[in-house]
Amino acid sequence: MDNNIYDCWRDLRFRYTSDNTGNLNDITDGRRRSSLQSLAQRYRRFSNMALVMIPWPILMWANPSFKIPYKGIIMIIGCIYFAIASGMDRWLYYGIKSIDCAKMPIVEVARKTRLYRRRHLQFIAMLLPIAGIIVGAFIYYSDNNYMTAGIIVGGILGAAIGYRQLLAFLADYRQLLQDD
Repeated sequence: MDNNIYDCWRDLRFRYTSDNTGNLNDITDGRRRSSLQSLAQRYRRFSNMALVMIPWPILMWANPSFKIPYKGIIMIIGCIYFAIASGMDRWLYYGIKSIDCAKMPIVEVARKTRLYRRRHLQFIAMLLPIAGIIVGAFIYYSDNNYMTAGIIVGGILGAAIGYRQLLAFLADYRQLLQDD
């Protein structure tokens, strides 16, 4: 009996992160998170971050030194973009949070996990072109070389950070789907 419990405990899969050293105290204290908990927390964080970013286009519009045509249209598109991104991430957060591995059959957990992974990638496919249009408009209408260089460097850094976060999301999904 004890050997069976030990084997089941050992076979539980947790994703190791830099803040989790992997000792038993982290597991019993609740500081160790499962892939499901990590996904939900990351979606909530991204949703909140997008909400905080909604005023940013308005501040750019109100800045008198930022002189580009169609500034109001770009501001409205930027606000709508961040609101939609926040809503999508919040929907994914509630969806992942609704998965209960203890009460749901494994088939249902796998089905929902695949659904939310597919929706995540679809949301990226919808939002990425809009972000490209907004950044492209800033570059096209910019008359300052330094501002253009800053936009390009910021775009490259943002793409690198976004790609790294996407890999972390997909690693959590892969970990969840590995058990089915």
